[in-house]
Order: sequence, then structure tokens, then C-alpha cells
Amino acid sequence: MIAHDHRFKAAVAQRGVYDLDTFFGEGNAWRLVREAFNPKLVASFEPRVSAIVANLIDGFVDRGRGDLLDLFAYPLPVDVISEILGV
Repeated sequence: MIAHDHRFKAAVAQRGVYDLDTFFGEGNAWRLVREAFNPKLVASFEPRVSAIVANLIDGFVDRGRGDLLDLFAYPLPVDVISEILGV
């Protein structure tokens, strides 16, 4: 889980926030996220996320090569979040 990852804790500490409750608003954000992204809802995203991943990978095939960060890692979360938000 990201909250227990030492790199995440280091990034939080660099921003001057020393505990996750303060960072996320005393647990309220966690509760809202947990309720909003329940397992059934997250499972419903799988077909569309798989299609987004396939499309990004096809970009490598079409180009014959590519940088993993630029062509996959950066656009993937943007595309998935945009899909979830309906943008």
C-alpha cells in the first residue's frame, strides 16, 4: 500500500507534512476514496483500462520502438483518470 511505502512517506515529509492524517485531512479523504472506489466499481473499470493499456502498447508497435515513461507511464494515469471522470 502506498501509505506504507518509504518513498511516499519521504515525499510527504519533504512537503512539511509529517503524518498521513494531516496530509489527507484527518481520515476523511481515505473514507471518501474507500467508499467511492469500492471493489465492484473498480472491477467495472477493468475492460476500459485494459483497452487504454492495449492502445498505448500499440503505439510502441506502430512506432517500432518508444520510451516506456513518455509513451506509457505518463499517459496511462492521465487517460484512466480522464476516463473515470468522463473527460
